[in-house]
Amino acid sequence: MTFEPIQISDLPQITQLTPEGWDDITIKVKHYIDSAFCFPIKLVVNHKVVAIGATIVHEHVAWLGHIIVDPSERGKGYGKIMTNELIRIAQLSNCTSIQLIATDMGAPVYAKIGFQESTSYLFFEGIPLTHPEEPDNNILPYQSNFKPALLALDQAITAEHRLCEIEPHLQSAYVYADNNNMSAYYLPTLGEGFIASNEPTAGIALLKLHLKQNSKVVLPKENRPAISFLTSQGYRVKREAKRMYLGDHIDVQFQYIFNRIGGNIG
Repeated sequence: MTFEPIQISDLPQITQLTPEGWDDITIKVKHYIDSAFCFPIKLVVNHKVVAIGATIVHEHVAWLGHIIVDPSERGKGYGKIMTNELIRIAQLSNCTSIQLIATDMGAPVYAKIGFQESTSYLFFEGIPLTHPEEPDNNILPYQSNFKPALLALDQAITAEHRLCEIEPHLQSAYVYADNNNMSAYYLPTLGEGFIASNEPTAGIALLKLHLKQNSKVVLPKENRPAISFLTSQGYRVKREAKRMYLGDHIDVQFQYIFNRIGGNIG
């Protein structure tokens, strides 16, 4: 039994591990391979990849993503073994808080290791907006002068330093600014299209923009204005997933998240 870094040459074999209902995992795994702040590894037993996972480091906060065990190898403890190794990598990177989004299958494993639940994410999907509205004139394409305010707002809401994740997606971003006072931003190319706002009107305006081309929204249970809006449009919660943490609790402002990134980084 050995842990090894995932290589590009592993992708054809890894794609066979994609769980049912998931998008092609090799796209994310290749991103991990190409990013200096990510540490994707595989667990090899008898020359076979039985599990994969990745540690993503945002300064003092780490995320564990794509912890997947070969279906034919489940029940042998490989998920726990992989998770403990990813935790070790995070701790070697001086991370004091480790975050993850748990599937129903994974949550009991993480709880036994010591992870605690911080919130639940609600999955709304399948129904487009019934009455699309005219564009809000306060929604503007991103310009570089918004960068300091956007990064400051992101840190205030997520309690993370995420420039490494955000910067490649800024040129396709939108902001909500009233008299140049930015209160929300939308990163449509980052995962599932991250939206954050400290003002409900701005957040819902960007959520409507997202729904013009998407019929899925995932957000924390604390965002009551967004949940009320989605419910009024005919959306219903399809399922839930736990967000869990190990180590330090970080003060995430969940009520200000209007759409998540994805299962790997929240």
